[in-house]
Amino acid sequence: MPIAWGDIPPQGLRALVAIGMYARMTLIPQPAAGDIRIAPPAGPFEGRVLIGVLVVGLVLAGLVWLRSHHPSSALGLGWYAAALVPLSNALPIYRTFEVYVVERSLYPALAGWCLFVAAGVHALWTAAERRLQRPRLLAKALGGAVGLTLLAATFLKVGAWRNDVTLWTASFLSNPDSVETRLHLASALAGAGDLAQAQALLRETAELFPTDAHGAYVQGWVAEIRGDPREALRQYEQSIALGKPEDVAFRQAAVLAAQAQDWGRAGHWFAAAADRFPQAAWPQIGLGWYRQREGRTDLAQAHHARAERLEPSSPELPWFLGLLLATEGRVGEAAQAYRAALALDASFLPARVALALLLEREGRLAEAIDGWRGIAASLPAGKHRGVALEHLQRLEASLGRGVPARSR
Repeated sequence: MPIAWGDIPPQGLRALVAIGMYARMTLIPQPAAGDIRIAPPAGPFEGRVLIGVLVVGLVLAGLVWLRSHHPSSALGLGWYAAALVPLSNALPIYRTFEVYVVERSLYPALAGWCLFVAAGVHALWTAAERRLQRPRLLAKALGGAVGLTLLAATFLKVGAWRNDVTLWTASFLSNPDSVETRLHLASALAGAGDLAQAQALLRETAELFPTDAHGAYVQGWVAEIRGDPREALRQYEQSIALGKPEDVAFRQAAVLAAQAQDWGRAGHWFAAAADRFPQAAWPQIGLGWYRQREGRTDLAQAHHARAERLEPSSPELPWFLGLLLATEGRVGEAAQAYRAALALDASFLPARVALALLLEREGRLAEAIDGWRGIAASLPAGKHRGVALEHLQRLEASLGRGVPARSR
């Protein structure tokens, strides 16, 4: 992405902060710390920046000295240093003006660090071996100490990596001031079904970071899961007002407005999305549906034709149109749109799920059960497949009792 020359010095300061943090993580490993966004330092003499400068100075001095005295150690240290350059985003090669410190990103650099440590230990051992009376005993003691340290570090990390909730809980405890970590933890809690705790964490986060657009979006998503579409719509609109750059917030706001049969509001968000994301096809589908409701068939056809030009033969387009038609109660047309999406891609999961749910609501349980069986069979083993199988069992039990789906 284009970047002005004047933006490079502040990016360099962030990079120095990131290098200092990665150096600390290398020397003092801790349980998973999550994704930490580097806040812009106040100036070149801030403590975080000075630590980064110190690390860079030590590495460069070490490389100069080791190059002539211990080439193998220099190779390992050079590997470590080279791997930190893209991680620190010194030159903005990813997500311009943003730097994230993530434990997993350090893994490539640690290969060089391990080589550096191994070569250094070997050199020191060779130099000291003649002066030691019982070198083999000392070597065994050192090996045992390293093994115990590795076991202790593994024990600390395994507890945090059991699932998303434990992982992000460990991240939160390590860095409670990170809004990203808080939102990831709330999302994990909501995904695990603990909606009350997720909502409480999101409320606390909103009080601490009232202008965070992504926080408002996650609150909207959790409100949807709780079955509160009005609150979800309000939060999605709040996230857009706060500057949420992705199109997903516009899309959810438009769809929820349509489901609430607030047609003008839905049309507004489709029009706003079309202006903001001119290369996206779904806003054109939404505007086509909206113009069709107004009786403007000519405009509706123009919008649908534009969507087809932007994303030809995409199963997402008829599926999305089916969602909008279903909000009006045009069940037959919605089912036809879902089947049109599956004709383009029989494996397109959103259309398969939408069609199965539509058949279920219409009381056509046998067809819905067939659809859910295919969905469950196509999902990999895991939480989503378990949810699909559980839903399928409830439907089969209802069919066995002769209970119509729409009466449950």
